Amino acid sequence: MATSNHVSNDLNMVEQHIRSLIVRHRLVERLSQFCDLDELFLRIRNDTETIWQSGDEHFAANSRRRATCAAPIRFQGSVVAEAVAAGGSRLCRRAAHLFAGWMEDLLNLEQEINSLTQEVVHSYEELHVLYDLGTSLGGVLELDAVGRLIGQAILSSLQTVSVTVTLLWDGVERVAAHLSRPVSNHQAVHNAALATVSLCLRGTVIGTLTVEGKLGRNDFTSGDLKLLRGIASLAGPALHHAKLYEIVRRQANTDALTGVLNHRLIQDRLREEIERSQRYEHPLSIAIIEIDQLKLFYDLYGHAVGNNLLVLTADLIRSVIRATDIAGAFGEDKFIVVLPETHATGAWSLGERLVAASKGCEVVVEGMRLSLSLSIGLASYPEHAITKHSLITTAEEALAEAKASGGGALRCARETDANPVAWDGSTFSVLQGLVRAVDVKDHYTQEHSEVVTDAALLLGQQLNLSEETLRALRIAGLLHDVGKIGIPDHILKKPGKLTNEEYEIMKQHVVLSEMIIKGVPHLNDVLDAVAHHHERFDGQGYPHGKQAEAIPLLGRIMAIADAYSAMCMDRPYRKGLRWEQARAELERGAGTQFDPHLVPLFIQAMETKGAEDSASSSRDQISCREGVRPAYAS
Repeated sequence: MATSNHVSNDLNMVEQHIRSLIVRHRLVERLSQFCDLDELFLRIRNDTETIWQSGDEHFAANSRRRATCAAPIRFQGSVVAEAVAAGGSRLCRRAAHLFAGWMEDLLNLEQEINSLTQEVVHSYEELHVLYDLGTSLGGVLELDAVGRLIGQAILSSLQTVSVTVTLLWDGVERVAAHLSRPVSNHQAVHNAALATVSLCLRGTVIGTLTVEGKLGRNDFTSGDLKLLRGIASLAGPALHHAKLYEIVRRQANTDALTGVLNHRLIQDRLREEIERSQRYEHPLSIAIIEIDQLKLFYDLYGHAVGNNLLVLTADLIRSVIRATDIAGAFGEDKFIVVLPETHATGAWSLGERLVAASKGCEVVVEGMRLSLSLSIGLASYPEHAITKHSLITTAEEALAEAKASGGGALRCARETDANPVAWDGSTFSVLQGLVRAVDVKDHYTQEHSEVVTDAALLLGQQLNLSEETLRALRIAGLLHDVGKIGIPDHILKKPGKLTNEEYEIMKQHVVLSEMIIKGVPHLNDVLDAVAHHHERFDGQGYPHGKQAEAIPLLGRIMAIADAYSAMCMDRPYRKGLRWEQARAELERGAGTQFDPHLVPLFIQAMETKGAEDSASSSRDQISCREGVRPAYAS
């Protein structure tokens, strides 16, 4: 007897299924009500087993004298059993066929119910996948993260080997994510399985989802493709929004004219690279690049020509540096390149390539060919400086020496002592050594000096101070507490409040800083800032007791920056203040401790910077942390 492929593999399962249907629906009892039946049973593959029996218990002995009728039971196109009825009634044949018909209908109904149940379960699983993915995508904007979430959802739900998410960007396909699963040797992988669906947004194709390989199968089912299309319907808008966010983020982080990183972000990246170099004891170099006579180009030929020179220089820098190097804008007319994992010799090699390449660049103006000329200053960590600001200052001094030589030149920090107009670079190295010694003695001092430098420069830029004055502020911020090297450890590192006697000793660090810096040539502005950063506007400060305008401008700027740093930084005995608290303290001290004209400008600069930094997760932002009370003395 022919049997169904689905059933013949397990006849016992079919028998149990039929037995269950008979008991559940009481078929035999209902047939016996109108048929004179001795026995009703099923026959599967020549084997007979009685399911129900009535009448003569010795039917087997008397069966030859009674009539028997058999009717086939079909399931999915194949005969799987026979319904056999035996008895003296003329309705025996009809009972067998009726019994077989009932069995067929019930088997098909059970099959349909099982199929629908599986579809419902599968649909629920699909909805669960889509719901989880939609919820996850709702909280993510970064393009890489969006692509990774989509890829992970496909890998886990479809059991694929790899998935690639591509996005059309300016007509070019860009891979937003490519994920693959590790496959063990015992897992059956069918690499022939391949499926691709389009990512659409309002009817326009914006990318594709491609899945390859399937665990345990050589193709993707219709259910797989249905789920993949569902995922694509969520992925399209999510990737589009992530693309828009990426564009806005790039615009916020890059210089609008040249396309390199803007001044704020390149400062963040430089800080991060210095921290990484310190952590792993790796080298780092920077190059500050300036176009010679750029102001003259602006004055003679207008902004269009000057801007073209800036764009030309940015393109030149990008063509020369490595993929791991980072180029950014440094002020309005300079560039800075951060060179990770690079000693001074490697930086010098890059500088030589830049200078050589610039000699072949020209700008045509009114029929004239104007050559590009670059001056470059180099500095390296740790050979020349150990902090961000000191590294920049050292490179700027090298740049000044390159410009003083007539332009079109390259200078490294170790050569700056040959410049008769610049202050002695070797002396600054001595001061750097003192700063390092103070840091070893009290690590808080160096961190405090970095925050003071940032805050002072922010206020100086708000006042539109000259480049030279800003440079003096930068140096003053780094060196203003260098005199703490002469303060006894038990006072400098005391975790609690100082006694009156200890406080008088601590106040001497200003005099000591003044004495150390006074012997360095070309640092008069720096000296003004360092010597007066603890003076008060009402004349109650120290060590000179000067009042109001008698305090040099840089000293008044440093007083605000120093107090701000002391308020916002954590100390062992207290937490730093929030910005709202620090702002209130600054406003309260305006006219007494601080210059009342400078405080509003500083607050404005801080809050403008806070708005600019709101899209950035940089740790280099000048911001106060949680705290409970102000502290003004550093």
